[in-house]
Amino acid sequence: MLENVKRNVRLVARIDDNVVISDGERRRLQRKALDEIKQALQPFGYYRTTITTEFDRPTLSLVYLIELNDPVFIRSINLSMNDVAVLVEGADSNLSKLEKSADKRKGNTSEGFRKEFNEWRDQFELQSGEILNHSIYEKSKKTLLAKALRLGYFDAKYDQSSIEVGVDRATADIILIFSPGRRYQISDVVLSWEYSENADAKTKRGIDPSILSSMITLEVGKYYNSERLSETQRNLSSATFFAGVEVSLGDLNRDELQVPIVINLKPRKRKAYNFEIGVGTDTGIRASVGYENRRINTKGHNVSARYAVSEISRTAIFNYRIPYFRKPTESVNIFASQNDTFGKTRRFSSSKIGAELRHEMDGAVITYGLTASREQYSRLNRDLFDVERTTDLLIPSVQWKFTEVDDLYFPTRGWSATVELRGASEDALSDIDLMQGELDLRKLFPFGSGSFKMRLSLAGSLIDESADLPESLGFLAGGDDSVRGYRFESIGVTQNGETTVGKHAIVASVEYQHPIRDGLALAAFVDMGDAFNSNVDLKKGAGLGLRWRLPFGALRLDLASALDLEGNPLRLHFSFGADL
Repeated sequence: MLENVKRNVRLVARIDDNVVISDGERRRLQRKALDEIKQALQPFGYYRTTITTEFDRPTLSLVYLIELNDPVFIRSINLSMNDVAVLVEGADSNLSKLEKSADKRKGNTSEGFRKEFNEWRDQFELQSGEILNHSIYEKSKKTLLAKALRLGYFDAKYDQSSIEVGVDRATADIILIFSPGRRYQISDVVLSWEYSENADAKTKRGIDPSILSSMITLEVGKYYNSERLSETQRNLSSATFFAGVEVSLGDLNRDELQVPIVINLKPRKRKAYNFEIGVGTDTGIRASVGYENRRINTKGHNVSARYAVSEISRTAIFNYRIPYFRKPTESVNIFASQNDTFGKTRRFSSSKIGAELRHEMDGAVITYGLTASREQYSRLNRDLFDVERTTDLLIPSVQWKFTEVDDLYFPTRGWSATVELRGASEDALSDIDLMQGELDLRKLFPFGSGSFKMRLSLAGSLIDESADLPESLGFLAGGDDSVRGYRFESIGVTQNGETTVGKHAIVASVEYQHPIRDGLALAAFVDMGDAFNSNVDLKKGAGLGLRWRLPFGALRLDLASALDLEGNPLRLHFSFGADL
């Protein structure tokens, strides 16, 4: 309240600006200061303030003593809506009863806004008997008007909006009479392409409008709704084709009560090359080079290739993506890959070729896959000799993934779940019979001034005791996103003095994050987990960490102790990404 007074009294502003004030200007500003103080207090309901002025000679200061006295209380509130259809300027005001009745059957009268108005009225923040507050009053007015505009009532207005303060300045009456007018329909949806000066001919061909139509939720002839407009913008922005998407309104046709929608699309460069180099506590130094052709044709087909190398692996991947545009993330992918892994625990060479179908259902992403693979690896036999093995598999799989968060990059509340099933059979072009399942659950919720993050991961295999589980399909624990305090994939099954993959795995984690300043938070955590064949022996790790929010995700730095290793050695973990 006092800050509002200081902002509205020009004498204070002139003094704060260190401006030399003449005697004449100072006297003029002093005379106006009393009224300015009173006006600055009225929005808070104080209309009967008493102000006295004193001059403090030792400090050469002018002191205003403000006595608020009793505030103004709200005596009555009249919130109503004009149900009569508002005729636009220039329209025939002599509509027949039959024509007016037809308009009502279409639902295109102010009565169609009745539900939204009633909800707003029921949630009106001011009540009779409360102190009058102008800022809440203005905020409530804007809320209703914004709701009408979002639903396409572009002629909405207040027929009357007033605060009538009584002569005694003790009570006030609020009167708001709202006319939403009639609702506008979408007359057209226009796609406009914005190309750079050096765009090639293939880029200028753009994407077939029939392909994009499934991503556009705005329909000609339907009533305007800003949620549909925002959904269309999100869908198009999440596609890989566009560097920029702007969805806007055209000029209103007030005679026909129609509005066109203009979608301006700025294509991304058709071809892209990238090179990355980095370091991680799990992978060591790593580098990759990639190529992507984002639009091979007007159907939006995409091809990409990537080669990556680190201290523990080499990977080459080729992917051909065919979007089918029911939603931006839905596609058919045909892929081939070669992976050579030579870590301290897991060592193998795997070649794969396959296809997957990805689509959305009820907010979840479901992926169906079929992969043919050949994997070569070595295992110690009972005589402690390395035996080279080769396993051919044809693996069908299905994965269900759901995420719900309040913010994509920096969530404070939410959860995610991933379930995956895959299998192979000797009767279907595979060397072994195998069935595997994985479950990953994560939960994030506020607690006090910070937040808790919890995780539970389970994995299991059904395989004949005499068969060997390929290295790439076995499970290990330890590392940045597993049991911290332990080296990457160092927790597994001990055989003949060496650690190897297990048939099953479990990892659980509890972490508390406490903010210390903008963008920074401290973390304390406890992890536990194991990879095993039959008996579980949970390994535990605990430590402290630092979280740094960057514009594109969270940077995590953790110092963890391996509680089940001799001496409880410390290990530094460095990772990046979202919490869920």
